[in-house]
Amino acid sequence: MKFAVIGGTGLIGSQVVRNLNAAGHEAVPHSLSTGVDVLTGQGVDAALAGADVEYTRPAGAATSSQRKTTAEDEGPMGIEHSHHLDNPDATTPPPKVELISSVPAPPVPDNAEAMTILVTVPPGSEGSPPHRHTGPAFGYVIRGEMIFELEGEPQRVVRAGETFWEPGGDVIHYQDGNNLPDAETVFVITMFGVAGQPMLIPVSAEELEERRERRAPRP
Repeated sequence: MKFAVIGGTGLIGSQVVRNLNAAGHEAVPHSLSTGVDVLTGQGVDAALAGADVEYTRPAGAATSSQRKTTAEDEGPMGIEHSHHLDNPDATTPPPKVELISSVPAPPVPDNAEAMTILVTVPPGSEGSPPHRHTGPAFGYVIRGEMIFELEGEPQRVVRAGETFWEPGGDVIHYQDGNNLPDAETVFVITMFGVAGQPMLIPVSAEELEERRERRAPRP
């Protein structure tokens, strides 16, 4: 059976691809780096051509004929989520609420400490040096453009209005610099880390050299 794995070049998606291929299936990874953008629809039809199954999340799959009701459309785990409650007594317009990102079963540490921080990156700044987090982090770019790179994934530009996340743990966070030479970039991020441990743990030059083959090729 042929699978089209949307997000198949990332940390979790690449494991899905390996598992499917090991089970005797043909799994083809697709992502922004291969020209597939599920938000704009660019490259999606070509990616699904000839596929028997579309995987949009590790937690579930749908056949290509069911594409209008995939997990991407319905929310986490394929369950439709509503973020609006009708109020028959309201005299003002209801709020507009959009689901812009969801991650099924993120690896949150036991007894985690949650913190939300606002980061302002000066024009042209390289951001923080390579580091780790003790748990997952979920971010949203408010203004500007951020260069985002995790170990094993191609670097990409996350623009205002877009989201990003990382699993933390052993994965090295290589880049969070400003892609703009003449304007600030601002993003907000919520982290779930081990209580009592630093929010950022630097990675030594020696370890970077030892793991350099795990880093994806850069432009």
